[in-house]
Amino acid sequence: MISDEESIAEYVRTRDGDRLGEVFQRHVPRVRSMVFQLVLDDHLADDVTQEVFLRAWRNLDRFRGRSKFSTWLYRIAVNTARDALADRRRDSSRMQIPRDDVEPASPAAGPERLVLSTELQGEIKAALDELPAAWREAIVLTVLQELDGKTAAEIAGCTRATLYWRVHRARGFLERRLGSYLP
Repeated sequence: MISDEESIAEYVRTRDGDRLGEVFQRHVPRVRSMVFQLVLDDHLADDVTQEVFLRAWRNLDRFRGRSKFSTWLYRIAVNTARDALADRRRDSSRMQIPRDDVEPASPAAGPERLVLSTELQGEIKAALDELPAAWREAIVLTVLQELDGKTAAEIAGCTRATLYWRVHRARGFLERRLGSYLP
């Protein structure tokens, strides 16, 4: 299989949309997942994901290959999510997360477990929303997206030390905030 970087170089040279489409399709699921984890809203995540790929397409001539294409694309995703959250904050004083859109546990788990699972998922989502944006980005990139520290720091636009400090602070906050749910 041809690498993303080779496909992008070929697209820039020939403007063959099929090459670009293949590369983008490979990255849609992960970009959408990452964006959702940053914005915590399905509709906004869909809009932001679309904007990420539009920005990437408009700026492909600026991709120099100094990093992997995926790193460059995920950096666009993080920046676009930041912009969307800033716009949302300007539009309302505080983003409210509806708690009724949480996917419940399997009904076979029993009513008590179902209630606890639904409540925990809502609390996790609310706790993530309470994190400062930089801390949430650090958790999303390293823990939820499982990126290595070097790549995550590059995407977040900070040093590895800063990234790890943010992860440490976010974990501490989440442990305090969700402590009653932990064994």
